[in-house]
Amino acid sequence: MRPLGTRDEERRKAVEEAQEAAQSAARRRGDDLRAVMSTVAGRRFVWRLLNEVGTFSSVFSASPTVHAHAEGKRAVGVALAAEAQVEARDFYVAMVEEAVEALPPALAPTVRESLPD
Repeated sequence: MRPLGTRDEERRKAVEEAQEAAQSAARRRGDDLRAVMSTVAGRRFVWRLLNEVGTFSSVFSASPTVHAHAEGKRAVGVALAAEAQVEARDFYVAMVEEAVEALPPALAPTVRESLPD
């Protein structure tokens, strides 16, 4: 039988290792997102994904099932946008600016005028 102190020490060490693994995973996620967002193609992909899941629009449906499905997709987009704004702020801003520049000429002036300098 092991002394109680040994068991407590093993638990403490296991908790520390789990915390270090979680921090490492979070750093890796941020690095991965920055790598994707650092390219024009990556920013276009993220922008397209954010729009396809309804991040910036209402997903209301009278059908509870359809609404729940759409809101679930939108929640993924909201989480990705929030993470990008924290982990890759400059790239996120560049992505929005590039998206506005790619808008059709008839729509772009209105949107561009509403953006801060």
